[in-house]
Amino acid sequence: SWIRRSRVDADSWLGSDIPLGEETEAYQVDIAPAGGGVIRSVTVAAPSWTYAADAITEDFPALPESIGITVRQISAVVGQGTPASTMFALG
Repeated sequence: SWIRRSRVDADSWLGSDIPLGEETEAYQVDIAPAGGGVIRSVTVAAPSWTYAADAITEDFPALPESIGITVRQISAVVGQGTPASTMFALG
């Protein structure tokens, strides 16, 4: 999961949920092995996604030491937003 951000009226530091600023909420989640290209891309309508065990096995017959996850907010006006990426150790 991740913390949703907004492009409109998002300057508050009060910790409360900010307005979405979009007609719909959507994110693109990309999965890639360390140093490799994207092997799975999904679009979700909430700021969370679960990488199911059967999908991991399908994507990685031999489990790598780590994978990269990249999330981009999708906007009807802007398109894909700036990506946020992180690596997860699997081994």
